[in-house]
Amino acid sequence: LASSAGADLANYSISANTLNDFVVDQKAVTYSIAAGNITYGDAHSAGAISYTGLETDDVVTATAQIDDVSLSTANKLEAGTYTQSIDGTHGGADVANYSITLDTANNYVVDQKAITYDIASGNVTYGDNLSETPGAVSFTGVETDDVVTGTAQIDDTATSTAGYLQAGTYTQSLASSAGADLANYSISAN
Repeated sequence: LASSAGADLANYSISANTLNDFVVDQKAVTYSIAAGNITYGDAHSAGAISYTGLETDDVVTATAQIDDVSLSTANKLEAGTYTQSIDGTHGGADVANYSITLDTANNYVVDQKAITYDIASGNVTYGDNLSETPGAVSFTGVETDDVVTGTAQIDDTATSTAGYLQAGTYTQSLASSAGADLANYSISAN
């Protein structure tokens, strides 16, 4: 009892019978994690966390994380789609005033990086079958230390009666590509 008053107060002796508590329940609020999107090779950081229902000026914070991170040979987040979640718990000066539940945790997407390839020219003399190897394939734009390889082929070959590659000019193309980090790239000719 903080105070008592009234015209007849002096006629009474007041004592407490039951003093019930006054309870302030936590307010229910939700949080969401923003979507993230980068191209393979770019620096990554999880989406920002935002809250719905917080009272103005209250301080509640948290940090998101990208789940089940998979790194390439170059130590970059591999191309693909990842889930996100809260990293630890919610904090801040006013966190105890809230009951916090997840609304939406958007995905984090790493797109393939576009790279190009070149095929070195080749030259042989008719009859020299030992040198009928296509030019070497080189890639432009591959992240340092990543493993991406390619093999070229000579297109639309024509052989002579003797079984040699006939004299003429032939195009070359990428026959195959491989490597531990190939899935992180989309490849096109330069």
